[in-house]
Amino acid sequence: LTYITDRIIAMSAPAFGGHTAFRNDIHMVSRFLSQRHYGKFFIFNLCDTYNSSDGVMGNYHPQLLFNQVQRIPFEDHAPPLLSELIFMCQESCAWMSRDRQNTIAVHCKGGKGRTGVMIAGLLMWTGHRRCALDALELFTYRRTQDYIPEDGLDEDIEDGVGRRNVKHNQGVQGPSQLRYVYYLEAVLYSGVDPWSVKYRFMEKLTLRCNRFMEKYKSVRMSYVVKCQRTVVLDSLDLIPPQEVMKTKSESEPYGVYIELSTDVLIWADVRIDFFIHPNVGMNSKRKLAFFVMFHTSFYEGRDLIVFHKRNVDMLHKDSSNQMFDQTFHLQVHLKPETKLLFFDGASSDRLIEAQIRSFQLMFTHNEFAISMTLRKGEYLTKESF
Repeated sequence: LTYITDRIIAMSAPAFGGHTAFRNDIHMVSRFLSQRHYGKFFIFNLCDTYNSSDGVMGNYHPQLLFNQVQRIPFEDHAPPLLSELIFMCQESCAWMSRDRQNTIAVHCKGGKGRTGVMIAGLLMWTGHRRCALDALELFTYRRTQDYIPEDGLDEDIEDGVGRRNVKHNQGVQGPSQLRYVYYLEAVLYSGVDPWSVKYRFMEKLTLRCNRFMEKYKSVRMSYVVKCQRTVVLDSLDLIPPQEVMKTKSESEPYGVYIELSTDVLIWADVRIDFFIHPNVGMNSKRKLAFFVMFHTSFYEGRDLIVFHKRNVDMLHKDSSNQMFDQTFHLQVHLKPETKLLFFDGASSDRLIEAQIRSFQLMFTHNEFAISMTLRKGEYLTKESF
């Protein structure tokens, strides 16, 4: 448990049962908060006990902490939805403005990644820190027992013999988590409107690198596209299923060039997961290999988004290049917004079918549940949203 400021606390998940051997006992946490901040503390629980590795961590009854708990669950090593980050900042400010002694505590499983994203965002939202870098550095400095200034935000550093087994500064490390802290900085200082949802049509994905999993004789991968945590495209559902295979192209400057046609509508918080199938056949159990998460509102007017290896989650730790070498980058190809929102009967059937598939999903926007089905030949207008 660490005081980032006098009124903002970061901690790991309060534990019970056998987990108290290596984590804070929830009864000790309750006693500490009641003694130091009786009636003036509020807790944000970020643990996702259903869809990530958190397990039972964070799945405690709020009564053990005087019912002063707000749950904002999202997956480990991933950022929250941008709306969740803003919601947490707004709720925290409302609580702390009621009394000068009111304090908030934030925890995920380990109290580093997800907790750091939320607290760094709150530090900027309240004006305690003016930019994302300063907010992240303050969190890292406070959260690390033996802070090493020259390491900065880096959690893992080289130990001189090519291994990354020496851990120093403890803070936000995930590329997508860092990306979302900088998104909030853009919202605060660059005039980006997060509530003006940008609907874009993702035409294809491209993977490029010099070496691709050379230890595997045969590599099969699949991918899943999610918007607002709702699956809008799974490559295994395509007919026939779309496989990611190694290909060689003499005309390309890169040895491996993989192009995946997606043809799907995306909006707001977008996550793209890539899976490996260790066994032969696409029906084998798949394992998450890497992912990226981004928000469409910050790429207005851009038709191409490039994520280099250091900016791809899970691959940023691949210092030994077991999966991809350092030349790897993922390209997300988008169609202009004007071509997406208005089309006529001359548009391709594939485009229309992809839009139908996307709009048949249920999604929530501005507190209204909207079920939309787009029929072939109809126009998309502002009233449709």
